[in-house]
Amino acid sequence: MLDFFFYNGSAMKLLCAVAVAATAAAAAAAAAAAGAAPGAAQLDFPLTVSRPEPGEPSDGQPTSFSCALGAGLAMEATECQWTDPAGATFVADVDTGQVTPGGGGMTAFGDEATCGLNIDSFDPASHEGVWSCRLEVAGDEAFRMGTFQLLSEGEPTDVRLPRHAVPSGYHLDLAALMGVGLVEGRVEMDFAYEGGEDAAEYSRKIAVNVYDVVVKEDTVEVANSLGQNSVVGHEYDVDRGQYLAHLELELSSEASLNEYILSMEFTSVIGNGFFSTSYVDVETGEETWMAVTDLEGDAPFGARTVFPCMDEPDRKATFTLSLTHDASLVTALSNAEVVDTTDAVGMPGYVTDTFGTTEEMSTYLFAMSMSEFVLTETADERIRIWHRRGVEDFSLVAADAAPVILAYLEDYADIPYPLEKLDMVTIPDFDSVGMENWGMVTFDEQTMFHDSSSSSDLARDNAVHIIAHEFAHMWFGDLVTMAWWDDVWLNEGTYSTS
Repeated sequence: MLDFFFYNGSAMKLLCAVAVAATAAAAAAAAAAAGAAPGAAQLDFPLTVSRPEPGEPSDGQPTSFSCALGAGLAMEATECQWTDPAGATFVADVDTGQVTPGGGGMTAFGDEATCGLNIDSFDPASHEGVWSCRLEVAGDEAFRMGTFQLLSEGEPTDVRLPRHAVPSGYHLDLAALMGVGLVEGRVEMDFAYEGGEDAAEYSRKIAVNVYDVVVKEDTVEVANSLGQNSVVGHEYDVDRGQYLAHLELELSSEASLNEYILSMEFTSVIGNGFFSTSYVDVETGEETWMAVTDLEGDAPFGARTVFPCMDEPDRKATFTLSLTHDASLVTALSNAEVVDTTDAVGMPGYVTDTFGTTEEMSTYLFAMSMSEFVLTETADERIRIWHRRGVEDFSLVAADAAPVILAYLEDYADIPYPLEKLDMVTIPDFDSVGMENWGMVTFDEQTMFHDSSSSSDLARDNAVHIIAHEFAHMWFGDLVTMAWWDDVWLNEGTYSTS
């Protein structure tokens, strides 16, 4: 990135698509009047945690924190269970305020959906660290759990996923509803359970990253060739940005049984890693809306704001996407080619584009966009430049340079570009100068497009340098990727575009 200075798989996928379409159809009806213009999204999370921000708890001062169930949920009783950083457990009665076992200067508070603790005097030696609440829910056999960290100074540093599971593929059904600012989706994640050093703690859990995503808990399933492993609890770790499904049975590490599918439906917001933006159509003079991803951005954790996933650079997997969107946004793009387009089931005015399966890649490189963009071709049929209508003449510098740069890099790396196409998507008012999504590179239009006769040599050279930088990432970063973000210099600093 450059920021300028084994059950029936076919039958299950069909049922998944129908389920997502049914949910999306209701939301699409509400969005129809707004068309492609964005709306404001409101999410209702199954569980929320209220606690002091890192650095706020002060030695000797009172502090409090709580867990609250979402709308329509209530605790089975007036009690919940808390676990402190030392692993000690307490029962908090929100009716009486009593905490058992007593002592420690703690009292309980809350109501039928909220359970909290007051600490009279915060002591870093005993109170600082990881806390969790567990709430039993009326009418539901699955418990809810919230996990967070109380820190008197600094920020949480232990934010990594457990190492016990490795993803191999994502099957995504996404319905982008710009009129209400939401994505209704379903994900199936193929993963292998490997056990290892985290097996003792996580043999009955599977963790994925989520942020500003509502997991539809009653749709969460985990299965292998023997059948389903029942979900007995739902945990939300707010500081690690993780959702954990607690399972009835231990996951198996046997070679013939350790291949699993985690599936769930969810709702996410258009406005985080997947966002909408507008521009003026040169031909009509009208404001026109589009949506696009930027999953590295300022903080490289954008994929988890779009769909539940193992959002770490070394957790590479393939992606197979079906994207349902407003039919007026005639150009839908992603990392792979569109292989099929159909009218969306039960959603008049929407179409579903199905894309081919990608190569294995990191989650931050997943990309998609939907727009009214048009195409400028280049001398290399693999390279296509997508842009708003009326600015074709300004794409000529990029169209001339891109094939030369790609050919040079293929020769330099002695590795052919491994994908079937390389889309260059130029976005008006894009926060980043460029982003190296594998097979679908995004650029800022103002930086990239120039009048070949009137723009300065410096401006045109800068555009060429940016193309070279992002194209080089197709090998340095995309094909070969750092294990974690503390080695991002391997992406950004091992080659020159000058």
